[in-house]
Amino acid sequence: MASAIRRKVKGNWNQPSEHFGMSGTARISVRSPGTINRFSLSCKGSPAFCESLKAAVHSSDPLPKPEYSELYGDTLVITFE
Repeated sequence: MASAIRRKVKGNWNQPSEHFGMSGTARISVRSPGTINRFSLSCKGSPAFCESLKAAVHSSDPLPKPEYSELYGDTLVITFE
């Protein structure tokens, strides 16, 4: 489940041309039926870089559903570099 979510979010990421040395970490909590429950972002980069990360997460909603209901509410961490 986590790998499917990471693939979807990173697949929706339109990296800015200038992103050398920039990084960000998204923390996402998923609720049934695969929608984003909570989302936070820690970003070290330009405003355009940080906005591209937010857009990648939001455009990925709904996310792939967890296979097991006990995974709902867990926090998934995705790192962007």
